[in-house]
Amino acid sequence: MNLFHNINIFLCLYLLIFHNQYLNGADDIVDINNLKCEYISSPNNIDTFNPRFSWILESSERGQKQTAYQVLVSSRKSTLGDMWDSGKNISSETSQITYVGKALESNSCYFWMVRIWDKNGVEYESEIGEFWTAILDTTLWQANWIGAGSKVEYLPTQGFFQSEKEQYELPDTIEHNGRSLLLRTEYECPNEIKNARVFVTGLGFYELYMNSKKISDHVLAPAKTNYREEVLYDTYDVTEILNNGNNAIGIHLGNGWFNPYKKWWRPYRMQWFGAKRGYFQLHIEYENGKKEVVASEAKLFHQKLPK
Repeated sequence: MNLFHNINIFLCLYLLIFHNQYLNGADDIVDINNLKCEYISSPNNIDTFNPRFSWILESSERGQKQTAYQVLVSSRKSTLGDMWDSGKNISSETSQITYVGKALESNSCYFWMVRIWDKNGVEYESEIGEFWTAILDTTLWQANWIGAGSKVEYLPTQGFFQSEKEQYELPDTIEHNGRSLLLRTEYECPNEIKNARVFVTGLGFYELYMNSKKISDHVLAPAKTNYREEVLYDTYDVTEILNNGNNAIGIHLGNGWFNPYKKWWRPYRMQWFGAKRGYFQLHIEYENGKKEVVASEAKLFHQKLPK
C-alpha cells in the first residue's frame, strides 16, 4: 500500500513538472526589457555622438541565455537600421553596446531596437525604443547670456582665487544682490506646433516658466560645477505647453554658488564668479515643416528685480 501510494505521488509530481514545462514552452521563452540609452529609458538629451545601449533579458527557462545580438538604429520607425545596423554579433553582452553608425544630428529623435538569439538559436525582437539628441554641434548655439550684472567682471585666469591677497589685487566689479532676478519675454508662434524643445540653464540657480507653468519639478538647478570650465544645462519637451499664438516665457534666477556673498572663508575659500545670468534656446518645428529658434538676448528679455 505504501509502495502504491509513493508511486502515485511520483507520477503526480512528474506530470506537474511536465505540464509546467509544456506551458512554459508555449509562451515566448525570452523577453527583452528595460531598453536604455546612456543608462536612461527614452532619454531626451543625449549629448554624445556615440551613445551606449543596454537591455535586460527575462526568461522562465532555467539556463536560458543570449548567444548573439543585433542593434538597429533609425531616423524613422518605418526604416529600422538606416542609421546603424550592427549586424549579428556572437556575444552575450547586453550592456555598453556603443553606437558606431552614421553621424547623429543635433536636436533629433532616433528609434532603436535589439534582436537577440537564445541558446537554441531562436530569434527574439524587442519593442522599439527612442532617444533624442541634445545640441551636439556647438556652432548651433545662438543664445547669449542675459542678466543684470556688470559688463566687465575681473577674474583670475585660473578661475579661482588662490589667496586672499590675490582676491583684492583685481578691481572689484562683481555685484552681489541677494534678491532674485526675473527675466520675461513674449513670443508669437504663427503656425501649428509639431514639437518644441527648450535648452536652458541659469547661474547660480534657475527656474523656467512658460505660459504661467513651471517647467519641471527641479530645484537648485543646475548642479554646481567649476563654472569657468563647464556649465550644465537642461532639456525639456514643451510641445504641449506652447500655444499656437502668443506665449509668455520667464526665467527666475538666484545666486546659488555662482554669486554668493563675498567672504574669504578659510580653508574653503568661498568663490564668486559673476552676477546672476540665464541662457535659453527654444527650438520649434511646425506642422508645415518650418523650423524656428528663439534664443536669449538682452533686447528680447525684460528684467525685473523683486521688491
